[in-house]
Amino acid sequence: MNIDDLVLLHKNLELLADGFDPKTGYSLEDSILNSSFNKRILKDAAVVIDKLLKLDFNPTHIDNRRKYAFYLSEEDKAKIEFSDTPISISAFCYKINEVIDKSKMKRLQAVQITSWLEKEGYLRKSTSEGGKCFKVLTEKSSTIGMTSIQRTSAYGNTYDVNLYSRESQKFIVDHLNDIVLRETSIIENVL
Repeated sequence: MNIDDLVLLHKNLELLADGFDPKTGYSLEDSILNSSFNKRILKDAAVVIDKLLKLDFNPTHIDNRRKYAFYLSEEDKAKIEFSDTPISISAFCYKINEVIDKSKMKRLQAVQITSWLEKEGYLRKSTSEGGKCFKVLTEKSSTIGMTSIQRTSAYGNTYDVNLYSRESQKFIVDHLNDIVLRETSIIENVL
């Protein structure tokens, strides 16, 4: 598909959305095509193509190997298995990513969740004596059931592990759209 094809597609979508046959220019009497829902879909698709054309979008250089941005529908959210035992954020991320088609969609990363929790005041950055940065719980984190435990590494160093209870796991799932919004809002601002 080249730019000319994209311009023609945009024009044809607008004609269909307005109830006209793009080939003949005649008014369409098709009740399915003329439904307000289908007209809205066609108009929205035309708007997306219009925005892409204004961005000098080049459809000949699309990398088809790229995956969709992470997104979960309400149906997919219902498939997530919550742990009754508090778990780490990486273990919970693994559970979330089990419900997506990993061949087509990017995985959710633990850092996306913890960054959002930090922005919302449930976590804060701290620096160890050795200069290593990590995230610690705030007073607000207990309101959603987050806890931490202290562990010792193989080298004898102690560190805290933040744990997410069933309540905090549900909180995260309820706010997944907000968590991944930073990535998608960049795209929406373009479109």
